[in-house]
Amino acid sequence: MNYRGIEVELTTPRTYCATDTSDLHMVVNHVHDKFKEHKIFAVGVSLGGIKLGGYLAKQYEDSLISFALIVSAPMNTIYSCEELEKTHNFFMFNRHLSRSLSRYFSKYQHLFEADQRYDCAAIARCSSLREFDIKFVCKQFGYASWLDYYKDACLDAKIQNIKVPTIFLNAGDDMFSPARAFPVEKIKQNPYTAMVWTKYGGHISFCEGIMPTGCNYVCRLLKEYLHYVLNESNEIEKLIELEKNNLKISSSLSDLSEDKEEKELKFTLE
Repeated sequence: MNYRGIEVELTTPRTYCATDTSDLHMVVNHVHDKFKEHKIFAVGVSLGGIKLGGYLAKQYEDSLISFALIVSAPMNTIYSCEELEKTHNFFMFNRHLSRSLSRYFSKYQHLFEADQRYDCAAIARCSSLREFDIKFVCKQFGYASWLDYYKDACLDAKIQNIKVPTIFLNAGDDMFSPARAFPVEKIKQNPYTAMVWTKYGGHISFCEGIMPTGCNYVCRLLKEYLHYVLNESNEIEKLIELEKNNLKISSSLSDLSEDKEEKELKFTLE
């Protein structure tokens, strides 16, 4: 799915952001209406991963998507911002990306000039992602501050609401998604989610071999996942039910342990 104004001409004064899933919702419904007999497998990469994960969490058990793979999605956008504003990452990635966004805005500036919320000249000169978000994205999508926007975009706070089999693929050396933000325990506690955490892979790279020109690790994982989904979907459902039961048993044992400790404490006090 292309974002508004990317590969197609923008015709309205509305772009896109990490938390707005309205376009994705429309696309999913369109695909479902055309292919009602088929299951939908969705792949979200980087910003697309934030949007897909947020969408799955928002849809809860009503999602029309049956399976998902999320690649290199920043799990906590506040931590990502901190990482990208470190000197070496700022000059290598942050400034370049913000300038690309400023050029994107400048191309369609005529659509926004009449809106008093925007300082078009300042937006065209943005030198960091956070500055662009403050001056343009937050104002367009109704956020009072960049912090409110980034908090709303954080995937780590939404993991528990995902009710669709979903694999997260992240690399430990991803400057856009630092490993300290990986919500490993939350992913473990949700029977619908799993995580593949590689030591290397960078951001959406995952190259393999001396001459990494062919299929990379993302391709291999996607092929394996699709093969399993197409041929063993019943097994996936059984595994989810088994994991649900295991989590219930674990929770019950924890409750019993807490109840026992409470009674022992009460007895001691008496």
